[in-house]
Amino acid sequence: MKSKILDISRLSKPQIDVMFSLMKQYYENVNEENFVSDLLKKQKVILLLNPEGIIKGFSTIAQGELVYNSKKIITLFSGDTVLDKDYWGHGALEMAFGRYLVQVKLQN
Repeated sequence: MKSKILDISRLSKPQIDVMFSLMKQYYENVNEENFVSDLLKKQKVILLLNPEGIIKGFSTIAQGELVYNSKKIITLFSGDTVLDKDYWGHGALEMAFGRYLVQVKLQN
């Protein structure tokens, strides 16, 4: 399984449709309007792709910053997260999120 981290603004409509379909498969009371609205409030998405490049999971990331005691602090929040059952326990999401944390740390 491959992972790819993208800016939310770079997602295509077909990618968003696949993401929404996964959410509907594993969560109750999910509607497309709310899903897309929440998605657009995030900055990044980790896409988890099978060997054929098909999205089999994802996790959204909201990133912000605040100042505390005159120091800039980067905040990260993992939002909607889902992974196709066939890939549970694979570890790709954890690895991708860990790499992203290190990348943010090094940039700041």
